Amino acid sequence: MDTFLVTRCPNCQTQFRATPEQLGLRGGVVRCGACQQIFNGHEHLMRATDTTAEGTLDHLPLTAAEATQPTESSPAASTVAPSTAGNSGLQEELDALSKAIADFQRLPRPPQPVEGSLSPDERDDDADDNATSAGLAQSAPERGAGRRRLLLMLGIALLLLTLAAQLTYEYRTEIAARSPEAARYLRGACRRLGCTVPLPAQAEALSLSSSALNAAPELPGRVELTAVLRNQSEFTQRWPALDLRLKNEQGQVVVRKTFLPGDYLKSREIAAGFPAQASRELRLMLELAGEPAAGFELELFYPRD
Repeated sequence: MDTFLVTRCPNCQTQFRATPEQLGLRGGVVRCGACQQIFNGHEHLMRATDTTAEGTLDHLPLTAAEATQPTESSPAASTVAPSTAGNSGLQEELDALSKAIADFQRLPRPPQPVEGSLSPDERDDDADDNATSAGLAQSAPERGAGRRRLLLMLGIALLLLTLAAQLTYEYRTEIAARSPEAARYLRGACRRLGCTVPLPAQAEALSLSSSALNAAPELPGRVELTAVLRNQSEFTQRWPALDLRLKNEQGQVVVRKTFLPGDYLKSREIAAGFPAQASRELRLMLELAGEPAAGFELELFYPRD
């Protein structure tokens, strides 16, 4: 009578048959085909004969193919071999297959790409594309900023030129007085623009060296005004106007008379101007009615344009 071994799964209590040789292959470590529990078959053996084994194990769900499936958690564990005697060659093939599967499972596996992720080459290509796009995106604002800076510089230059032109026009008289060469260009420009370059009019640079008001014996009722004008500046000026005020004995002004350059000079002298550091004597005949004046005042001034 052949003897076989019956071992029981401690987890689900399922029984299955195994020979001593089968249990000795892995030191008794087997796996249950019903619940996949790994246990030591030697520790849960139940001895039985062929008769009792057949009657006892008719309900066993474990087959020879299922008993040979290895697990990932214990690659060294073996499954129980089929109970058919004389299949040692098949058992060896199953053991070799189990070992190959276990070795394959131990091999390092390359990381699987996640859906939607890119390979390193694709990431590099995308990085280059992004860098190019970023460069293009940045170059557009930079070009816009460059144009704005150029327009700003042109605007500033135009404003400076306009300001310089306004100042030149406003102070054209002083510029022409101090620079004869500039005066030539300014007068030429004004002829084209319809303006003039008048002579300077600085009253503080003029003075009266002497003045007198005397009666004319040969001309009854008339008096002669004499005055010596002096231009103390370093440039030619316009001829001034004269303000004459006659006073009575109480010092009150009884007569006031203004003389413009045309009243005491010729036209060509007026156009030429009052030369710098020059003096000029004036003589004016006045006709007075009533009592003669007790006194007078004479001032030089430039009338407002």
